[in-house]
Amino acid sequence: MNLNEYSTWLIEFSNKYAIADDVKLTVYIAGLIEELNEYNLADTVEGKKKELGDLLAYLVLALNKVGFPLLALSNKFDTELTISQLSMQLAGFLKRLYRGDVVITDCVFILISYHDFIIAQLTTLNLTTEELIEINVAKLTKRDVNNTLKGSGDNR
Repeated sequence: MNLNEYSTWLIEFSNKYAIADDVKLTVYIAGLIEELNEYNLADTVEGKKKELGDLLAYLVLALNKVGFPLLALSNKFDTELTISQLSMQLAGFLKRLYRGDVVITDCVFILISYHDFIIAQLTTLNLTTEELIEINVAKLTKRDVNNTLKGSGDNR
């Protein structure tokens, strides 16, 4: 499955979570922050791959929600922000969103930093985008079959 097919599949799949439309962006951004930190805490390569797949999923959903669908991941990245810096950027965006003083393009620029982080980690983990997509689709499909989409924990 390529990134465009994955995006289409994921947007449809995400409807299973029944998230109200007016809070989807907040949920996706909170998911990015959480998954970024789970990636950082993962102590195995396989664990990092699963968390990176979740990061990609939330990135695709967030960009789609703000009207900038992610159609291709290049193999170049311009920024090497730390996990703390990425988390702070998104947390700051959420704060401004709720204060009412945010511009959606601010969110897009922050999300591009996540894109760059994912590209860097693909290289580190010796993964292709397609392999990362396969890992994430398998994980989400298993949770759907097992009726464990909601809840917490990696091994549900």
